Amino acid sequence: MLDKFADISLQNELHIGLSQFLIMLAILKRPLLSQQDIAHFLRVTPAAVSRQIELLRDKQLIVLGENKQNRREHVLSLTKSGQDIMLNARKLLGKRMTQAFSVLTAEEQDQLTVLLSKLTEALCSDEIIKQYRKNKSQTT
Repeated sequence: MLDKFADISLQNELHIGLSQFLIMLAILKRPLLSQQDIAHFLRVTPAAVSRQIELLRDKQLIVLGENKQNRREHVLSLTKSGQDIMLNARKLLGKRMTQAFSVLTAEEQDQLTVLLSKLTEALCSDEIIKQYRKNKSQTT
């Protein structure tokens, strides 16, 4: 339900969807992730990520470059406009989530923030990414 709330807010205010925001966030946090890695982490198909990347390129929010270590892969980065959109998106989502979570006490909100931060850090750790790439290379 929160994802729909975020998606509608992003579309109405910034003209990007939640999936585009998440792809841009992945690029911002981990610039060397491949499109396949992004698809895996977002639990969508590589084709879906590819389509969203094309839309983001058309909006001039990201640029596609060559990975110097692996010429078959592309490196994605945010443009200045993309960075601005991300800043505005974070502010917008923060404001909307504050509204949504206003039913919780301050203490409950703090506890939730700590718990979600721990989970996010664990799920986005370098070790998890290394393990994913190792498993991927063993199956191909």
